[in-house]
Amino acid sequence: MAARKNPPSIRLPLSGTTASIEPDGWGGEGFVLFIGGAEQSHVDLTDQTRIVYEYLYRISNVVDTLPAGPIRAVHLGAGAMTLPRYIAVMRPGSPQVVVDIEWGLLSFVEEHLPLPEGTDLQRIGDDARVAVGFAAHLLGGAADLIVLDVFAGADAPQHLTTTGFYREVADALDDDGVLAVNVGDDPPLTFFRGQAAALLEAFEHVVALAEAPMFSGEHPGNLVLVASRRPLNRRWLNDVVAQGPHPASGLDRDELVDFAAGVPAPEDDPEQRWRRAHTDRQQRLRRLVQGLDPDAPATEEDDAGDGDREAGD
Repeated sequence: MAARKNPPSIRLPLSGTTASIEPDGWGGEGFVLFIGGAEQSHVDLTDQTRIVYEYLYRISNVVDTLPAGPIRAVHLGAGAMTLPRYIAVMRPGSPQVVVDIEWGLLSFVEEHLPLPEGTDLQRIGDDARVAVGFAAHLLGGAADLIVLDVFAGADAPQHLTTTGFYREVADALDDDGVLAVNVGDDPPLTFFRGQAAALLEAFEHVVALAEAPMFSGEHPGNLVLVASRRPLNRRWLNDVVAQGPHPASGLDRDELVDFAAGVPAPEDDPEQRWRRAHTDRQQRLRRLVQGLDPDAPATEEDDAGDGDREAGD
């Protein structure tokens, strides 16, 4: 892949990881977002409906099954906002919210990879679990579509993998709304099976989509879980699978139950330590914004700020 001599880059404030945007090497106006040196997202500015990553293409096929017209969409994990761009073009007038814990990434991407004209997009720089309910509130109380794209296998944030979290996501969906989850995993797909088990506890209807060989459990790659309160029957699944990319396959609910058998659904930490970690991140962010040492011990002023936010929740 060809790289520019000086591609635009940013040091993300919370993680300290570097994000950069480089040409995709295929000519034209295609670009790739790298985070920490790893390829993360692709955008084609000449055709913002073009999707090159197979798992995201499968999610776009799920989007296409939703009723015609604008949809209310929440994206947990922003990347280069490839799917929000697709929705903005294919379903004009769709109100959308993107959530990313790295708040600096959102403005960096928009500066260098402008969104389609007329995009109706609100942005939240926060933890996905903290923000999902508020994101739905911004859309009038419920979403037609929620996309979760934050996982990197077993290194995923534990509090975003649990049955409890998925029940909170279900509460943010409209009665006919759909959740799509991208899960990257390695053989024997233990993490994916655990996520399937968690979704099967939180939703009545759950199916899986992937490249056909992935369901052997012998290959690394991405799989998509789709969950809803409304039926996702075999006919619906077959129609989505038929849209590719090929070779494609899907598991209906019963097949997914069998596939996930023996792997327990992750449960929430009883001590809710992720909430403390979230508070620590907020303190670090405030210090960064104020030009202070982000690693300094918490002060009474920090603690007072936390109390003010909790009182206002």
